[in-house]
Amino acid sequence: MMRKYEVVPLTGATLTEVRESSFLISQNGTETELPFDYGFVCLGMRANTPVINELHQAFDDTDAEIINIGDSVRARRIIDGIQEGRNLLNTLERKEFL
Repeated sequence: MMRKYEVVPLTGATLTEVRESSFLISQNGTETELPFDYGFVCLGMRANTPVINELHQAFDDTDAEIINIGDSVRARRIIDGIQEGRNLLNTLERKEFL
């Protein structure tokens, strides 16, 4: 499914900036801009939301909806985060965004 939807996991990368249609990441000392139509950030094995307030503020005056899912809500089994991501994709498909 990840290949089908061209999802590229980037382990060991640091999210340095969230832009309107791209992420700026740092990995192995190199900064890279990653453009996206739909961007997902999956963080760690414990709840860690250092940028969630910044995301809400950055997109407050837009119609973008920020949804916090997976381990950034609270740490648990990987299957729970995967299910939340799948539910989100199902909703986007139903609304004909995908």
